[in-house]
Amino acid sequence: MKEHLKNLKEYLDDDVVYKRYEYKKEDDYFSDYEMFCINHCQDIKWAIDELEALYELVKELKNENIKTRKD
Repeated sequence: MKEHLKNLKEYLDDDVVYKRYEYKKEDDYFSDYEMFCINHCQDIKWAIDELEALYELVKELKNENIKTRKD
């Protein structure tokens, strides 16, 4: 699963339209298709953030469980 997250992060880093959107200027124009792609990139970013938060939570719970077993 980690490799998939890495691939998705790389995709976002390499996506020219999404990068342009992130650093957009007030007068930048995006076609309907570009906005469609941007929305998908935002979905990917949300999913990455959520998965990383879940991984961190699981890691903390595992550490807590290990700590409890030792006591």
